[in-house]
Amino acid sequence: MSTELGKEWRVDEQTGLSSAQIWGGWFFAWLGTTVAGAIFGGIAGSAIGLFVGLLIAGFYAVPVVATFAVLTWACWLTRYIVFTAALAGACTGLLSTSMLWDSIFNTDYPSSLVLAGCIGASISAMFTGYYWSRLDRSARSDDNRKIGWQFSLRDMFIRFSVVTALIAAWTFALSHYLDITTSN
Repeated sequence: MSTELGKEWRVDEQTGLSSAQIWGGWFFAWLGTTVAGAIFGGIAGSAIGLFVGLLIAGFYAVPVVATFAVLTWACWLTRYIVFTAALAGACTGLLSTSMLWDSIFNTDYPSSLVLAGCIGASISAMFTGYYWSRLDRSARSDDNRKIGWQFSLRDMFIRFSVVTALIAAWTFALSHYLDITTSN
């Protein structure tokens, strides 16, 4: 931990970045996914699709990007944030397109799934990569990293307890969604 003006900042052991800088990267992943939804909406649904795609992608991206952020943290993969942000963008595109597809759009269903996944992955990776490259190089210096870092059992227990809670939350949400769709 480093202190600045009496405040303590958690520093990631592998990248040397503060947690605020890492969450900033995930904000840019969400923002890129939202813009990708607007682009896909504009392609699939013309002018009104831009606005609707922006809203839908922004709504669906919140739990998906948060899930990828937690999984990246829990598995000690914060140095691969651009790749995992691309996965989050692709999953958001696939999820929102598969759940809300309507036959009135200009493309067929399989093509739109591929298009939504590719646009979501590429735009989210571009936004996150831009943020990641603009971080202060001194923030990612070797001075902030712990030499010979190794996870502790306490840290591993905390991380995988959070993953267990995440799995329980997704299970509850999906079972509730499936109950709603099968009862109609």
